[in-house]
Amino acid sequence: MIKIHIKNTSLKFSFLVGIMFMLNSCDKLVDIPAPSYVLNNGDVFADSTTTMSAVAALYGSMLTGSNLSYTGQLYALSGVYADELTNIVYPEYQNNALSPSDISVRALWVDSYKFIYQANSVIEQAGNSKGISTGVKNRAIGEAKFIRAFCYFQLINFYNSVPLVLSTNLAETRDLPASPYNVVSQQIVTDLQDASSRLPADYAISGNQRVRANKYAANALLAKMYLYLKDWNNAAAQATSIISQSAIFNLESDLNKVFLNNSAEAILQFSNRENGYASIAVYFVPRNGFQPPFIISNALWSSFEASDLRKTSWIATSAGLAYPAKYKVTTGATEMDILLRLSDIYLVRAESRANLENLSGALEDLNLVRRRAGLQNASATSKNDILSAIEKERKVELFCEWNNRLFDLKRTGRIDDVMSIAKPNTWNTNAKLYPIPISEIAANPKLIQNPGY
Repeated sequence: MIKIHIKNTSLKFSFLVGIMFMLNSCDKLVDIPAPSYVLNNGDVFADSTTTMSAVAALYGSMLTGSNLSYTGQLYALSGVYADELTNIVYPEYQNNALSPSDISVRALWVDSYKFIYQANSVIEQAGNSKGISTGVKNRAIGEAKFIRAFCYFQLINFYNSVPLVLSTNLAETRDLPASPYNVVSQQIVTDLQDASSRLPADYAISGNQRVRANKYAANALLAKMYLYLKDWNNAAAQATSIISQSAIFNLESDLNKVFLNNSAEAILQFSNRENGYASIAVYFVPRNGFQPPFIISNALWSSFEASDLRKTSWIATSAGLAYPAKYKVTTGATEMDILLRLSDIYLVRAESRANLENLSGALEDLNLVRRRAGLQNASATSKNDILSAIEKERKVELFCEWNNRLFDLKRTGRIDDVMSIAKPNTWNTNAKLYPIPISEIAANPKLIQNPGY
């Protein structure tokens, strides 16, 4: 065993960040190679500074440019895979013909498990530390559990059944079989409930920048998970816990301010510290006069009503082609990638209320989002019509944001109906799930490939 002792606080921080990024370089999913060192809890989690540095390093590893999955590519490609975008550079996504050997599919799987491994390490080591206060311990564990839940939320909605890794013990995790969607989703609920109970309700830890998960970030993701599980009462309750905090969160009246740093609508943003701009912008913003790499599909374009301000504020053109313009710059640190925002939560509550037969409440939430976009109140009156209006509103409000469209089509069971019209020549029902990377099946024979691959 190698024990490393570092006395100087600034050196501890640099060392710790380096260690966490080294963990980030592990190649395997569940079969993560053992580190060549063992960190003594007293070294890394001895005080508040180094403990919080470990958590900051976890965010940092997710945002580094070497990780494609959580810096924009993930949901740019899912927009192509669904009916939001078109792209000729990624025909496997355009034609819903992913291969188990596809590099981007493997990157999503591997990156997610890297971050889960790191989160597990923080949970274990902070939990066992004798040298930090209860407040710091709760903060570290809460943020790590949020990140673990966020990664699993992505994994199960792309792959369905995945290994549930809750430990850094390689002997226990190396050959885990996949756990069903309902088992992993319940772990997500448990993690987020615990995170919510541990985390503060403010953003003081990050200098009031909304770049670290707090109580309301946990509640927001929990509301979405409950929505996906059709637990309407709990989804509505968690959404209400956020909507009621008008001193913190409000819909931005100016659509051009929604994606700026510290938007009043933001519940959680990814820091742009490494790139100096929102990482997603590099995928969507074309060079001046050039053809956009990702083009708004006809299916999305035709979904906007004529007077919808989002069509002019959040879509731009270059070389005569429309592209997503929620993020507008690739220089300067004025925008941040939003993971969770208030309008999504209003629509979560609207859908939950409709399913609970609270149609007036559902319309109230739906119409708040519509009026912000310059639209009149929805004309729907029946439950089914209101739910259809909410689905359409989610499509035009949340397009090209963190896989919302693809996940919405899957969770509502509408994906085959919609995609067979959007892509009649290429869509097949097995495409609703991504293939498990062939390299991960080779490393862990207990994994079973998804149907059709």
